[in-house]
Amino acid sequence: MTPEPIFTRMCDVESRFSVAHDTIRNWIKKGAIRHYKPGGVSLVKTAEVVAYIESTAVESGG
Repeated sequence: MTPEPIFTRMCDVESRFSVAHDTIRNWIKKGAIRHYKPGGVSLVKTAEVVAYIESTAVESGG
């Protein structure tokens, strides 16, 4: 099994988690995840993306 990457390109987050580029930008703007740009490449921490998505879980009403 391939280990989880620490950093992920934003375009890979879009495809892997089925979210729009604007959605990721909104998460960054509101401080939910941090953005890194070494050498002009937009990166986010994979663990931060997963943690944010998990924090938005909706409890079932049944």
